[in-house]
Amino acid sequence: MKGVDGKPLQGAVIKLERTDGQAKYELKTDKKGHWAQAGIALGGVFTVTVSVDGKVADTKHNVKPRTDGGAIDFDLSKPKGKA
Repeated sequence: MKGVDGKPLQGAVIKLERTDGQAKYELKTDKKGHWAQAGIALGGVFTVTVSVDGKVADTKHNVKPRTDGGAIDFDLSKPKGKA
């Protein structure tokens, strides 16, 4: 994850909420801007939200866990809708 300055963002709060309400996870990014959550049911669909300083900075909807280790990345230095 990158902050608005394009550098790795430490301490951002990541919330994963299963759309059927069956599970919620919350974690923070490390000093390299990385985050990971193990043990997520593969059949679920999630909304993933990143918050910085208590404010929602970006959200991704209809996210499905992947078995290939693929990342869900946020780059706050780019305008929303641009990846």
